[in-house]
Amino acid sequence: MVWSRFVSQRLAVFISSEAAADREVLHRHLAAGRIVPAVSTTYALSEAGTALVDLAAGRITGKAVIAIAGSTS
Repeated sequence: MVWSRFVSQRLAVFISSEAAADREVLHRHLAAGRIVPAVSTTYALSEAGTALVDLAAGRITGKAVIAIAGSTS
């Protein structure tokens, strides 16, 4: 690869395949509440700057979500 001349790491291509059966199992777990995303805070788009400040300050313990449309919770 061309990048190999400029970086010491070896580069590789990773391709993932998705099976409908796997998505169905994931959907069932999500619907049953066995998988819960680690969202600690939701910010409106207008509060994106605040979200970045909170992230940098370590005030976010899970994931932060920036809501593009609709209401926040």
